[in-house]
Amino acid sequence: MRMQDPNKIVMAKKKGKQLRIFCDLDGVCSWWEKAACETLGVDYDDPEIREQLKTGKKRMEDFAGGDEEMWAKIDAKGEEWWASMPKLPWADRLYEFLNGQTEDFSFLTSPSDNPMCASGKIKWLKKHFGEKFKSFLIGKNKHLCASPDCLLVDDDDEKCEKFREYGGHVFQWPHCLKIVDGDTTEDEVFDDLKAYIEEIRK
Repeated sequence: MRMQDPNKIVMAKKKGKQLRIFCDLDGVCSWWEKAACETLGVDYDDPEIREQLKTGKKRMEDFAGGDEEMWAKIDAKGEEWWASMPKLPWADRLYEFLNGQTEDFSFLTSPSDNPMCASGKIKWLKKHFGEKFKSFLIGKNKHLCASPDCLLVDDDDEKCEKFREYGGHVFQWPHCLKIVDGDTTEDEVFDDLKAYIEEIRK
């Protein structure tokens, strides 16, 4: 069985209880990074920039003149910036798979400091999953949702670590460019995710 190192089992699954599944939005289903590059004038097709981003050697703010300047430019675009983020190619497949694994599925996404971020993300979800779609939670402290019966699918190192620390299971989604650029395949990631869910249900 293939298993990514960051996805080692750290908590035993309690038998007989429904698995609750939370899924991150930015970087896992919505292509925040691509939208940010377009707004900030960063060449997302530059091989060196892509390599630095997907390996974590640099973050987006490093290419944008710092954190404050980056968010000022994004905030200036308002709610529509968040509502119009591109959808990653596997987003529908991931939603359908996770939603099919449990009766308790929800997107779990962190907002920026700008209130327009939260409302824009809600619009994004409703645009892609239907006007009546309500399976989402918005909040910075994702670890408060952690428990031995919960799984978080997320790409953020810090949030994954914190969720594990608070007793939850985590499948760390790879940086989106690793899949887009073929460093790993979409099918391989889904196979790992399926195997991980099967393992924590034992």
